[in-house]
Amino acid sequence: MSEIDHDRLLGPQAPAVVISDYPSGLTLMQYHRSMPWLRSRVPRCLIVAESTRCWQVRRALEHGVQGVVGADCSLQELRRAVHSVHQGQRFLCEAASASMAESIVQESLTPREMDVLKLLGEGLDNKTISARLRIALGTVKTHVKAVLEKLDASSRTQAVATALQRGLIGDEHRHHAAPTRQPLPAIC
Repeated sequence: MSEIDHDRLLGPQAPAVVISDYPSGLTLMQYHRSMPWLRSRVPRCLIVAESTRCWQVRRALEHGVQGVVGADCSLQELRRAVHSVHQGQRFLCEAASASMAESIVQESLTPREMDVLKLLGEGLDNKTISARLRIALGTVKTHVKAVLEKLDASSRTQAVATALQRGLIGDEHRHHAAPTRQPLPAIC
């Protein structure tokens, strides 16, 4: 956000509700909360998000955002959201609410199982995970088994896909295909 944007948000013509995309909304809220003299003037923020995954919704709320709606929301839902946020209430669209509710009823992974899951998402094998986390190979295997059971997955790939879908891990943990090897030039 530029200084001009902040001046407009704090001046006499400040909007009652700021409607923003996800990254800009988080940046705005983080900026206002980091400045002690602005804390009493933090704008009410409604985010229009492309994704309403649990971890994204939770992160937005933790940053002080008052509402989250999906980018595919109806005009009527957007109006209800703006009205609710303007009244000082929180608003989550149906998809965001369902995502949050689903995360509450699922069996949680331990912090170490989450570490293992994130490394699985990077495409690492058990031996590499063992070295990275500085734990025994047998312990990694135990954690992988627990992750598979808790996510009701039959493979490591399915566990990562389920974790991404549920928002347990972000897209930054998605394994990108290894670069293809170029054939060596023929030596004559």
